[in-house]
Amino acid sequence: MKLLLLYLAMGLCPPEGVPAEAYGAAAERYETTSHSKNILTIIDFTLPSSVERLWVIDMEANEVLIASHVAHGINSGDGEYATDFSNKPGSLQSSLGAYLTAETYYSQKNGLSLRLDGLDQTNNNARKRLIVVHGADYADPKLIQTDGMIGHSEGCPALPRAVAEKIIELIKGGSVLYIHGKAI
Repeated sequence: MKLLLLYLAMGLCPPEGVPAEAYGAAAERYETTSHSKNILTIIDFTLPSSVERLWVIDMEANEVLIASHVAHGINSGDGEYATDFSNKPGSLQSSLGAYLTAETYYSQKNGLSLRLDGLDQTNNNARKRLIVVHGADYADPKLIQTDGMIGHSEGCPALPRAVAEKIIELIKGGSVLYIHGKAI
């Protein structure tokens, strides 16, 4: 009941907000996962890439800090929707489940990047697969005007460069990130 009240109080209801199923699953994992920051990031890959489908939520203040577009892996679905997921190295697919955010590093190709530690059987190879949060030109929402969707990653939750550093700074170092989706 507490999670439902928070959901309603934060105004997370669609069409602009987090779908209830994704919020419920993510909030439950947040409650049962040891974390050092009161931040929950939800990515809902049941939504198309043409809409914002990532939310960074301050669970203590009960507010959405930022919402953004986010790319899924190229082999998770070549269109707007992610429909296939994998934890296998080389799959170029996104992985579902809960992650704990870790340390940042700088990459010449992607700039500021954030390592993720997968907490589930569906994503526990995240470090081995080099699945990280980073900025990418192909995640720019301006692409929606010409392509009808943003581009695809190699499995990473890639963000538009305009917001990538801000989001990484907010969530780094021990917050929960939850990727929700349904395999078809």
